Amino acid sequence: MQRPNVADLAAVATALGRHGCRGVLIGGAAAVLHGSTLGTSDVDFVRARSADDCDRWFAFCQEAEAWFRRDLARRRLPPQRSHLAGRGTLLLSTLYGPVDLLGELHDGRGFDELVDHSLPLSLGDGALRVLDVDTLIAVKADVGRPKDKLVVAELLALKADDARLRS
Repeated sequence: MQRPNVADLAAVATALGRHGCRGVLIGGAAAVLHGSTLGTSDVDFVRARSADDCDRWFAFCQEAEAWFRRDLARRRLPPQRSHLAGRGTLLLSTLYGPVDLLGELHDGRGFDELVDHSLPLSLGDGALRVLDVDTLIAVKADVGRPKDKLVVAELLALKADDARLRS
């Protein structure tokens, strides 16, 4: 079965909801939800990493038939529960498209540090937490990749337009 090249965020949210996964949506998908027109093909989550959370994320990975997508030998190796407890990033191919699960951001912040900077969002039959626009702008500006700079500029322009409309 051919896997989608673009993640279906509603399907991911529904599956995460079935398993009670706790995480914060970051990256390009979060930017799109805040109004960015610069699309992305994957969805990125900073995942909670308690023992119970690892069990939930592992159940999601099993349901989604996840495997590591950057394996040059194409062995379709699935993530193990122990991978979900770590701080690293898991780049996964799933039945719902590409899903990246981060243990923490580049600056060391994990789920516990980000959850208070996120907003709840109902999507599909599930719910997500999405990084708020100010924190997303700061994270993307700090990373500083060319594509992140474009998103930062667009999000700042959207915020300025929104502020003008409110005044």
